[in-house]
Amino acid sequence: MKPQLRTTGIFLGVIFSMGYLLNGIKYMVESPSAITRLFTSGANWLLLGMAGAFFLSAFYAILQWLQPLMFLIMAPISILQGESFYGLGAFVIAMLLLFRLGFFNRHRVSKLIISLAYLYVWEIIKALQSTGGLINALMPVFFITAFLLMLYFAYQEKIMVYLKEPKERLSLADKGLSAAEKTYVLALIKGLTPKEIAAEYSVSDSTVRNTLSRAYQKLGVPDRAALLALATRYEVAE
Repeated sequence: MKPQLRTTGIFLGVIFSMGYLLNGIKYMVESPSAITRLFTSGANWLLLGMAGAFFLSAFYAILQWLQPLMFLIMAPISILQGESFYGLGAFVIAMLLLFRLGFFNRHRVSKLIISLAYLYVWEIIKALQSTGGLINALMPVFFITAFLLMLYFAYQEKIMVYLKEPKERLSLADKGLSAAEKTYVLALIKGLTPKEIAAEYSVSDSTVRNTLSRAYQKLGVPDRAALLALATRYEVAE
């Protein structure tokens, strides 16, 4: 289990436990007899249950997905209660936790679109239920869109690099290539010709070609063109 998830699980468990205790202090300030609400209020038991779930997720890998899941549940609850700001905050925390879990390692674009659609659907549902006018109700949707566009324009290059689907890694060592074979293959992928490789490493052309021929067999490709095609599909590494 990733250390970050253990840390967030403990941190969130402490935060929600403190929320439970602060409610108790609030009730005592209002009226000493009101302390019984700490044990009878469903909302307080929910806080305590969530705190326990976060603590458990910090130590049991099978429960680590509870962290983003609970925030994904909290987001629409806050939105439907008219607290779009808190709903957006819960949604952002859920996305960060999903990122830590590696949820966005594959199919990033489609998953991000589905995630944003989830947020927008709840905002639109809240807007349609509102009695204060559709234009006013849609203002949170407008500001969320403006915020996302601002992030995109500010970090466009970094976002596009991140959204680019990572290539599957191909290890030359795992394929059984020798040190020389790995060196020449990587040089070939970088754009050097066999003749240039020979000059670079002070060996004969025939040595380079024979070494590459053995490397082709181990990689399951017939020639240089097929090797370069392979390099476009995989991240080739030693």
